[in-house]
Amino acid sequence: MSHRKSILGLLITGLLLSVLGTGATGADSFATAEPTTGSITVTLEAGGYTLYRGDDGQMHIQMDEDFGFFGASGEPELPGRAFLIALPPGAQVTDVRFETPEAIELPGRYRIAPVEPAVFDPDDADQATARWETNHRRAYATDEPYPAQVGEYLGQGQWRRYTYVRVAFQPFSYRPRSGTLRFHPTLVVTIEYRLPRPGSPAWREVERLRDDHVLDDIIVPHLVNADQARAWYGDFLPAPLTTANSLYDYVIIVENDTMAATLAPFKTWKESLGHTVNVVTLDWIHAHYSGVDVAEEVWNFLHDKYPASEWGIRYVMLVGDLQVIPTRRVYYADTGWGLRSDHFFAKLSGGTTSEQVWNRDGDERWGELHDDEMSVEPDVLVGRVPLGDPQDMSHAVQAMLSFEEASESWKHSALLAAGYATIESATVKRDGAVLMEYIRNQLLDPNGWTYTRIYEQSGLGTSTYTPPPDYDTSRENVVAAWNSTGPGLAILFDHGDQNGLSGLVWAHDFDNDSNTRNDNGEVVWNDLFLYEDTSSLTTTHPAIVELIGCSTLILVTPPWPVPDRTMAQPGGYTENTGGKLLAEGAAAGVVGFSSPGPASSAGWATPNDGDVYSIAYYFTENLVQKHYTLGRSLYEAKIRYTDKFWNNNYQPFHWSFHLFGDPAMILEGYDTSAKGRNRTIHTGPVYAYGTDNADNGDMYVAVSVRPDTEDGEIKVYRSTDHGDTWSLWATVGWGEPIRAVDVLVGQWKQEEFSDDRVHIFFTDTAGNVMDARVDL
Repeated sequence: MSHRKSILGLLITGLLLSVLGTGATGADSFATAEPTTGSITVTLEAGGYTLYRGDDGQMHIQMDEDFGFFGASGEPELPGRAFLIALPPGAQVTDVRFETPEAIELPGRYRIAPVEPAVFDPDDADQATARWETNHRRAYATDEPYPAQVGEYLGQGQWRRYTYVRVAFQPFSYRPRSGTLRFHPTLVVTIEYRLPRPGSPAWREVERLRDDHVLDDIIVPHLVNADQARAWYGDFLPAPLTTANSLYDYVIIVENDTMAATLAPFKTWKESLGHTVNVVTLDWIHAHYSGVDVAEEVWNFLHDKYPASEWGIRYVMLVGDLQVIPTRRVYYADTGWGLRSDHFFAKLSGGTTSEQVWNRDGDERWGELHDDEMSVEPDVLVGRVPLGDPQDMSHAVQAMLSFEEASESWKHSALLAAGYATIESATVKRDGAVLMEYIRNQLLDPNGWTYTRIYEQSGLGTSTYTPPPDYDTSRENVVAAWNSTGPGLAILFDHGDQNGLSGLVWAHDFDNDSNTRNDNGEVVWNDLFLYEDTSSLTTTHPAIVELIGCSTLILVTPPWPVPDRTMAQPGGYTENTGGKLLAEGAAAGVVGFSSPGPASSAGWATPNDGDVYSIAYYFTENLVQKHYTLGRSLYEAKIRYTDKFWNNNYQPFHWSFHLFGDPAMILEGYDTSAKGRNRTIHTGPVYAYGTDNADNGDMYVAVSVRPDTEDGEIKVYRSTDHGDTWSLWATVGWGEPIRAVDVLVGQWKQEEFSDDRVHIFFTDTAGNVMDARVDL
C-alpha cells in the first residue's frame, strides 16, 4: 500500500519541511536591560511512504524522504529522524511543545517487523539473540502506542555561532497487540526561549561568535528554518570562503620544530591553494594554555582560537599518535564502553570548558547523547596523522601532495574488496560485497568510474554477482590488484582490528546439512588485508583508503580502565594498519573506526538499514558524488547517520569514525574553494607593483613586467566592479629599467584647478622619479 500527499515546504538536507511562523525576537533585543523571551513555531512534514510485506511475512515502512529508525534490537522498526531548528543567538529553551493535528489511522491490522539483532562479532551471536528476544517480548506484549511520543525534545546545542534545538520526529505510532497503525503527516513544534542577559557569560559568547561565517556552507543546510534564522544571524556565506573570514583557516598541531620542518612542503602547498596555514607546536600551546593534561590544553587552545574573531579555524590536522596528542575517552550512552575519539577536538562550542561542552551531567562518562545533550556537529574539521618518525611523516606528506596534484584518470579507479562477516548457509550470510555492489551501482557506474572487485569465491556459498568478481578474497590478491590497477579509492570491508581485516569462509560441510549451525570446523578465518601487507604496495599512485571494520584505526588497545577524566594512564598504545598505510606512502588518507561496532544479523540492503555499512556508504557518497573534502565527507556522514539512527542499539559510529590524513583534501584534484574571494589580476613575470588603495567603484593595479636589465614596461589593470573582475587598461613604456612602481587616481576639482587622471609613479635605474599620467 502506498500513501502520498502533496507537500509545500523547504527542501533541506534531503527532507521536505514546511516552516510556519516567525520568531518573536530580533537580534537587537540583546540591548535590553532584562532577559527577553520569545517563541517560534515550526512544522515538520513527513512526506510520502510505502507499506510493503517483506520476505519475513511482516510489514515494513519505507519513507520517501531520508528517515532512518530509532528502535532498539527487537522493538518495532518504525521511521524516525532528528532535526535541527535554529534559535536566536544564545537563546535558552524554556519549553517545547508538540502537536500532531492531522493524525490518520490506517485501515486494517498490521504486524510491523522488529529491528533485527545487532551483532558485534561472530562470538556475540548468542548474546545478540538473547538481547533481541528480551526486547521483543517486552515491546510486543503491550498495546501502548510505540513510540510513546511522535515528537521528542533531544536537547539544545551550539554550532559555532548558531544556537539550535534538536527534536525527533517519528511519524508512525503502533499498538503491537491490536496491530493498529497511525500516521502523523505533520509535527508542529513550538519552542519558547529566553535570551541571555547582557553582560552574562552567554551574552559574551554570542558577541564573540556573532560574525563567524567559517562553516556557514556546512551548517546552514542542516537548519530546517534557515530562512527564518536570517532575521537573527544576517546573511549566510553559501560557499566555504574561509580566507575571507579567517586569519588562519588551517591549523596543524605538531610536537616540536623538527616535525614542523618536515611539514614545510605541505604547508607551502596548502598556502598555494589559498589556505592560511599556521603550524603550532605543543611547546607553544603548553606556554599559552593550561589544563589537567595535554588533551585539555589542546582543546582550550582550539576553543580560544576557532572563532572568526580570533583565527577563524576550519581545518585542524593533529600530527602524532595518542602518546603525543592524547584525547578523551567518550561514550555513546550511560551504559557500554568508551573509546578514544578525535571528535573531542572537533566539538568546541556550547560552553567555556571542555567539561561544560562534553559532560553536562557531571558524571565520568563524557559525550552521552542524551544525558549530556551531546551534539555530533563539528565546529572544526579534524584529521590526524598518527606518525612520530620524521621519515614516515615525509612519506605521508609526499603521498598527500602527489594525490592532490594529480589529475589523471587513475583517481577515478576503485578497488572494492570484501569478505563475509557471517555465513550460515548459501543464502543466509552477511556479505560485505552487498555494500560494494551498492556503491558500484549507485556511485561508480553513474560517474564513469572503473573498478576491480574482490569477493569470496573459494568456499561454499560463494559471493555471486554479474559480472563475476575479478579476484577471490585473499591478501595476495588484494596486493596484486592494488599494484596492478593503482586505484584512487580503495574500499576494504571485513572484520577488523589494528592488525587489519579478516573474514569468514565456509570451507567444508562435514555433516552434509547445507548450513554451518552445528559448526565443527566448517567455517575458517581468511585474511583479506593485514598490517604487514602495506610494505608490499606501490606508492606510485597513493589512494584514499576506507578500512571498513571494527577497530581498524584504534590507537589504544583494550582492556581499558574505568571511566577517566584524563589521559594520564591511557592504556596500551598500538600502531594500526591505517597509520602504516600513511607511513609507507601507499595512502593519501585513510578512514576507519577506533572501536568495535555492531551490524545487523539480517544483513544490509540499502543505507536506510543502518549499521557500519550505511556510514561507510554516506562517506563514499560525499566523496565521490558530492565532491566534499575528506573532513567534510567524514563529519557529514556522522551527522546523517546520527540524525537517522539516533539511539537504536549501541552504535558508537559518530565518535569512532575517524580520518587519518588531511581534512581539506578532495578526491577531484585539489580544492581551490579556500581561495575565497581572491581574483587573478595579472599572469606572468612581476618585478614590482603598486595599487590604488581607494575603492570608489574603480580600482587600479600597476605591474612592472620587465627585469631591471631591460627597458621598462608597466601594465595597468582596472576593475570597475569593486575588484570582482579585472582587465588590462593601459601600458606604459620607458627607456630605462624600472625599479619600483606605485599608482594613484587623481579625480578632484577646486576652483580653476582639477585632475581627472591616473598617475603611475615609478623610479628607474638612472635615478629618475617619474609620473606617467593617463587620462580617465
